[in-house]
Amino acid sequence: MVHKDVPANTLAEFIAWARVQPGGASFASYGAGTPSHFLGEMLNRSAGLSMLHVPYRGSTPARQDLMGGTVPAYFDTVGGAQQMLPSGRVKVIATSGEKRSPLMPAVPTFVEGGLKDVVATAWFAYYAPLKTPKPVVDQLRAEFTRAVNTREVRQQLLQNGMYPVGDGPDALLKTMREDTARWASIMKAVNFQAND
Repeated sequence: MVHKDVPANTLAEFIAWARVQPGGASFASYGAGTPSHFLGEMLNRSAGLSMLHVPYRGSTPARQDLMGGTVPAYFDTVGGAQQMLPSGRVKVIATSGEKRSPLMPAVPTFVEGGLKDVVATAWFAYYAPLKTPKPVVDQLRAEFTRAVNTREVRQQLLQNGMYPVGDGPDALLKTMREDTARWASIMKAVNFQAND
């Protein structure tokens, strides 16, 4: 997201604007070492920018400073963006999924904007202890899938900016491996240390 006064309505316009800012542009995150931080670093690397990272202690102060214009850009969740849009003080210019978010289908992705390396999605999963018998795992999965697909649960998830996927253990393992490689790569590229 960007503050409403940033003269950019598209990713390309934002990149062009960020390149010519005296002293460089900055971006907020909800904390050092978070997906919000690393998405900004991915954008820096992919677009050849050198935006300054401004870490906050959580999303609330970062959102407040974005809406107030203290920082020009902020990487948030789709749910967070949905909460802020009605204020009229921010614009969403891109999302970080491989495909457009079903919660913001009119907003293009970074990939669509030509930045194939700026990809990340937040996800939640249910786990069982390692030696849980397969029939128990299958039953738990069936029950979670049933619950997530009820109208009430789906509606609550959508209201919080999330949507159920329920891909199963193999797809989850694939996602976990891909995300581990993605995050490790950007951490190494920016020489991030846990005490940063």
